[in-house]
Amino acid sequence: MRNQVILLILSMVFLYGCAPIQTQSVTRQSIGVPLIASTGSVLFRLDKSSDLPNVFGKADIYGGKIDRGFTEVRIVSIDSNTSFTLAVSDIEKTSTETVMDRYQPYMTDKSSVNVTTNVNVDTQQTKAPTSKVSIDFSKVKMFAVSGYLIRFVDFDGVNLTYKIEKQQ
Repeated sequence: MRNQVILLILSMVFLYGCAPIQTQSVTRQSIGVPLIASTGSVLFRLDKSSDLPNVFGKADIYGGKIDRGFTEVRIVSIDSNTSFTLAVSDIEKTSTETVMDRYQPYMTDKSSVNVTTNVNVDTQQTKAPTSKVSIDFSKVKMFAVSGYLIRFVDFDGVNLTYKIEKQQ
């Protein structure tokens, strides 16, 4: 009886002790400092992820994450001494993966594991869908994307100096 009560208490602590699932977004470029880019450069990249859900719909206690996509802005061309073109890609991924899917081989009897693997190989190179935006530096000084502002500080016809700021 005592062991059952302890097990019940531990189960409740474990169940209610798990954090709710949260999403995370991480920029690859520094925020608030001057950066320089030219044709082909990535001005901004935001990687998105979320917590791997456990059996109870809460966050995985081991810190597992699921890739949720990315947002990327790059300079694709310099059109004149005062204008350039940006390519904006925003990919959203969904997943039904849980801890039971990811850690299943570790949760089974180690003496007998059956593994079935299906591999689909796509030989076609796929690109993220992009939107192109023409920027005239003499008129436009910022571009908003995914909760961030890209502020254009200077453009000399070849190099763009800019800063990234989090929107309020």
